[in-house]
Order: sequence, then structure tokens, then C-alpha cells
Amino acid sequence: MRSAHLGLLLVFSLACSGKGCGAAWLCEDTSTYYKSLEGLEGDALESAMVAVIKQEYKSLSYRSAWESLSDLDVTANGEVRLIYSDGTAPTQTACPNNECVWTREHIWPQSYGVDPEDRDSGPSYSDLHNLFPVIKEANTDRSNDLFAQITTAT
Repeated sequence: MRSAHLGLLLVFSLACSGKGCGAAWLCEDTSTYYKSLEGLEGDALESAMVAVIKQEYKSLSYRSAWESLSDLDVTANGEVRLIYSDGTAPTQTACPNNECVWTREHIWPQSYGVDPEDRDSGPSYSDLHNLFPVIKEANTDRSNDLFAQITTAT
């Protein structure tokens, strides 16, 4: 339960940190935005946090993440930056017939807390704070291993 709350706190803190989070957003005034959370703990706090986030949150579909990732971290030569390999690849907005240069990597492994109900369009599956372009082989090699300090390369 504690790890679920910590994960929610991370998502909650990022929900209002993006581009455009200015005066037009409810989260701008933290004295009122978080008011409903005061004095809450445990499940009540978790439920209230979800309700606050949903006031402004718009979830992308997992499929639409291709286009967003192709726009978010593009180099001067028009390619996307790849996580893990320190390389770049051409932008792409889909992966027809599974013939793509890169795919979408969940840096927090899905098996450690992505809600199966969110599989195609839910926020935990398509959260752009958690998705990065990656070469397919690197994504497969990483599997669901946790990040750790590497002392020797293999």
C-alpha cells in the first residue's frame, strides 16, 4: 500500500508540472487545489488525490503516444532521442506490422503497478512522464528489471 501511495504522489506531483501549467490551470493556486486533501490518510487520501487529478487530467490512448513521443524530444535533425542507447531514430507515429525502429518504453515496468484496466487508454499505461522512445531490442533486454548501479558491463 505504501508503494502505491508513493507512486500516486509522484504522478500527482507531475500532473501539474507540464507545459501550460499557468494561471489558466486549477493547480496554479495550491492553497485551494490541495484543500480537499487536508487531514486525510490512507485510502481516503488516495481517493481524494485521484479526484483532484481528474479535475484537469486528459488521458491519451497508448496508440496516440507514438505521435506525442515523436514531438516531445526531437533533436535538431528531426529525430527522437532514445533512452538507454544514447542514440536517435526517425520520428514515427505508428508501428504497422510491428516493423518499427523504436517502440515506447515504460521506465516504471508495467508489471510493477500499471493498472491492467488501463491497457489501451488509461492514464497509468499512456502517461508521457513514464514513456520514452527506445530501440525494441533494448526494451526487451531491460524486461521488468529494476534500475540499479552497474559495476561491470556484460
